[in-house]
Order: sequence, then C-alpha cells, then structure tokens
Amino acid sequence: MPAIRVTKQGTELILGAPAVPAPQASRSGIGKVLGGAFLMVILCGGAVLFFANQDGPTEKGVATTAATRPVVHGIDEEITVGYWSYVCKGEEWTPTIGEGYSAQKANAQFMKVDLIVRNNDTTSSMLPPFFLIDDKGRRYDASSEATIQEHFLQLLDTLNPDVSKRGYVAFDVPSDRQYRLVLSGGRENDETAFVMIPSLLTTQ
Repeated sequence: MPAIRVTKQGTELILGAPAVPAPQASRSGIGKVLGGAFLMVILCGGAVLFFANQDGPTEKGVATTAATRPVVHGIDEEITVGYWSYVCKGEEWTPTIGEGYSAQKANAQFMKVDLIVRNNDTTSSMLPPFFLIDDKGRRYDASSEATIQEHFLQLLDTLNPDVSKRGYVAFDVPSDRQYRLVLSGGRENDETAFVMIPSLLTTQ
C-alpha cells in the first residue's frame, strides 16, 4: 500500500514505496522440534532393547545370561580348555597327607583331587594353577603342603607337547559344603571350566 509521510508542511502521499513482507515461521524452530522428536524415538527404542536383552538378575554385579553361564562338568569327563585337557577321576577326603616325617595335618580336611592333565600346546608349558569355589563364591587355593609329597602334581611341573601326567591336587578346606574345581586354559589364557566336586557329607 502507499506510504504516508508527515512533514512540517503537511502530509505527503508517497507512491511506489516497497511493501513490508509479512513475517514467516522460522525454519530453524521447526527443525529443532523435529530433531528433538527423532532423538526421543531413538532413546526409547534403545531402552526397550536393553531391558529386553536382560536374561535374569545380576549376581555380585555381573549380569548372567544364557550365553555366559559356565558349563559344569562331571567326574571322568574329558575337558579341553585353552591348550590343556583334563580328566577328573574323583576325590578323597583325609585329615593328613604323606607318611613319616613328611606327613602333613590339615587345618580342616584335605580334599585330594585325582587329575589327569595333558598339554595340547606346541611348546612345553607349566601347569596352570588349580583352585576351588564353594556354593557362596568363595575361593580356595591348592595347598602348598602337598608340594613335597609323592603322587601329587607340583606347582612348577612343566609338560612337553602331547604329554600327560596323573596326580593329586590337595585343598585344605571345610568338608561340609559343595565345591567346584576350576580348571584353567593356561597361564596366558582366560578360559576356564568347572567340575562339580561332592562334599564329604554327600559321599558318606
């Protein structure tokens, strides 16, 4: 429409003045709204997938799923872990190990685990450590008292490739609980396997 200018001499009518454009909606504001809605969809979908993949309650802060639950093996079952193979032939309970001057008395009870161990590696390897876990997750190391006894596997034993050895591993532990023997894939291997060992009460 024509512009009107007021001066001291009066009012002037100015023709041909440019029209002022009407305000339009901000494109940046619409983009922010759409971007926020898209982000909410992604977050909600991720939350649904996270909770759907939970396979059960956590134990001591570690999520337990069907894929990560360890397989528990039994007596006389051949087990290959990493570059080692094992066969647990059974266990014995005794208050002492050894004879004569080398006899050692347990603080609780000695569990003697009868094992066959085989090195499947391409080089000689030292025996990996052995330990027990009870039904409450407590760890029990092998007894050092057995290192001077005959027929026992020694902590520093080394086997060449494809060589097997049979012997006992002793644990000085209470006899009134259930244990699992933990077998290692090697000193530089993180794989483990478990063998269920009955308590002394269940074998009497």
